[in-house]
Amino acid sequence: MVRSEKEAKTDLSDVLIAGSGHVGRLLAERLAARGLEVLFLARDGVAQAGHATSVPEAVARLKTPRKVLLVPGAGEETDGLLKPLCARLEPTDVICDASDTFFRDTEARSIAVASTGQRYVDLSVLSSGGGDAGDLVLLSSGHRAGYAAIRHLFFGQRGDDGGRMPYLGTGGAAGLVKTVHETLVDCQEQAAVEIQRMLWARGSAGEVSASGKEANTGDAAARERGQVERVSKVGPEGGEEQRAWSWADWARQTAARFSVPVPSLVAASQARVLGTAYVPGPWKKGPVVSDRGGGDEIIEACRSALQAAAGMQVAQGLALVSGVSEALHYGTDLDLVAAAWEKAGSLPADALSDARAAISAGAPGLPLTGRSEAQHLLKGAVPSLRKVVTEAVRLCVPCPVLAAGLVYFDSVMMLRAG
Repeated sequence: MVRSEKEAKTDLSDVLIAGSGHVGRLLAERLAARGLEVLFLARDGVAQAGHATSVPEAVARLKTPRKVLLVPGAGEETDGLLKPLCARLEPTDVICDASDTFFRDTEARSIAVASTGQRYVDLSVLSSGGGDAGDLVLLSSGHRAGYAAIRHLFFGQRGDDGGRMPYLGTGGAAGLVKTVHETLVDCQEQAAVEIQRMLWARGSAGEVSASGKEANTGDAAARERGQVERVSKVGPEGGEEQRAWSWADWARQTAARFSVPVPSLVAASQARVLGTAYVPGPWKKGPVVSDRGGGDEIIEACRSALQAAAGMQVAQGLALVSGVSEALHYGTDLDLVAAAWEKAGSLPADALSDARAAISAGAPGLPLTGRSEAQHLLKGAVPSLRKVVTEAVRLCVPCPVLAAGLVYFDSVMMLRAG
């Protein structure tokens, strides 16, 4: 039986997901929940329901203008998926790259895709929960009309995204913002580890925890050695530890390339290279310090020190985004960046709130100043950070990330003093 053209069109899919990456499954869940028809490109070429076995078949089964989400998994090359798609797609079609690669590589791909006529969008995904599709923050950059088409998929024509899909500028701006975010998460984790090591060396009953839960601080022997180890440490090939190192190293390279001073981010990167820190992450909304008994007077200083360190780290992160965005003409709005990080929920809310207030006041360089509510950081938290670093030095406990925060603060204050 020959179907009519109208009947054939009803079988077309709304979006193609090419690649086997985990984030692709989360995005597919989000789209399916909106009642959209999602088509997958079969990696092994085996025919199955909801899958196309080749690029020509996949392109033929999509509604126009076509929308493709690129989500490569382990062992899949982004360019290996991209090139055959570009050869088949039309100029009005949209390619949305969610490959989580270095943002300069993303920028190069956007230029290559533009030369073939398609609309290229960089999509960098942050998760604000336990991996649930409804908790995603979708950082976006690239072709503005392409972004509007992808946003329509996730939120409808006039749907309010609640700040969960901000447009951050041209090129690889979204990848840049994610790189810095993941490095900041790494920074706060390592700062927490440095404080925990200092407390152990001091013989304190204080514990660093995530969301009030006891941190993954290893066994008794590890405590005696002053080390913190992961429960499930992974190998160097594409695992969690390697991914965390990649973000930090990308941020370090970027800061050096664009001459933006970010000592805390560099310290986090180098700590991983030297193997001096295994972090008990991920934290949710930042680590907390609790007293398990004994009334050690330094515990309150540790709480304030983490607060101060977080403020320094966020300041450096925003400075890096600002410097790169200005140099590459991304046009990134720093308030949108801070708001997206706030939505993701992995960084301390107080530090981000102070950062947004400083941005609003036109002083994003150091979000510890600019409003009266933040002055307690200058009067209380920074001296506490000095106290904790001094105690760590006395006990011969390495604290590169905490110390780097002080270096940044003192350097900015000296420049402001003239």
